[in-house]
Amino acid sequence: MAREKKMKDYWQTLYEEYSPVVVDKMHLYYNNDYGVNALQITFRNVTLQTIYGLSIVIETFDEEGNPTLDGQVEYNYYDLEVPSGKNFGNLEDIVMEDEADSFTIRVIRAEYADGQGFRGDVLLRPMPDPKPLEELGDLEKGFRARVAEKKPALKLHCIPEKKSYYWRCSCKRIYSKEMTKCRACNVERDWITGIIPQMKEEIRLAEEEKAARIFREQQEKERLQKEEEERLAEEARQKEEEDEIARLAEDEARRQEAEEAAAREEAECREREEALRKKKKMQKILIALAVLCVAGGAGYKGVTAYQEHARLEAQKKKEAEEEAKKKAEEEKKQQEEEEAKKKAE
Repeated sequence: MAREKKMKDYWQTLYEEYSPVVVDKMHLYYNNDYGVNALQITFRNVTLQTIYGLSIVIETFDEEGNPTLDGQVEYNYYDLEVPSGKNFGNLEDIVMEDEADSFTIRVIRAEYADGQGFRGDVLLRPMPDPKPLEELGDLEKGFRARVAEKKPALKLHCIPEKKSYYWRCSCKRIYSKEMTKCRACNVERDWITGIIPQMKEEIRLAEEEKAARIFREQQEKERLQKEEEERLAEEARQKEEEDEIARLAEDEARRQEAEEAAAREEAECREREEALRKKKKMQKILIALAVLCVAGGAGYKGVTAYQEHARLEAQKKKEAEEEAKKKAEEEKKQQEEEEAKKKAE
């Protein structure tokens, strides 16, 4: 007959602050030799001391979570000599009731050297499951590379973490905060648990620097854009000023040209009037001479001819004056239209 029949393994780690031990595993089986259910607990010493004795209290529950008839079982481990970080207890059988299916463990005593030890009542509680390295995402490759630089042979099984009263190595083992080195991997606590925070801090600083660089580039872009807008605005303003100066110069040139044209027309008009006046004067002189020449002998026909000639000359003079006046009025009207057009612009 086989000595034992496997019933159930409990792999979840149990620990609590101030406890001198960690439960790494529990194994419940039926012992054929004695015909009883037995519980084997694998403890690990998480103190810096050597443990010479350990006392625990086990509370048992059935499949429905109800306490069994025994309720509590106290068990003592004697004649131990367990160095820091080492396991023990996995070969000792603790008899359990048939109905016992789940357990809670309280640590009440631990014996160290020179009569020192732990006294208390600490209920060990299930610790969070280790997080797989895949949860690191993009950091996983970098984490593995940094570990390989210093510990190329180290096998990585989970994300190392450091909490307030315990820390977990990358080999999945949990230690109290007082223990600064993994007894299985021989790696320093602060080194293995500090790699990921250091990588995250480097990423944070790099992202901050990138954000600052983008901000500076954006500021520089806005500055250059503002300068370009100001330059274009200044060029537009200068062009408007130049256009205004050119327009004023053109208006002044047209005004002067109009004034010169009016002055020339006035001079020409005066010249024509002067020529006409001289011509009339000469005609009068000629008439007077003619009168003197034919004095007494010219007759009515001569006088009539002279009067007709004088009438024609007067009519020509009147027509010339009317033409000059009309031309002056047209030039004045044209000048007024040009001035009105300038004001409208």
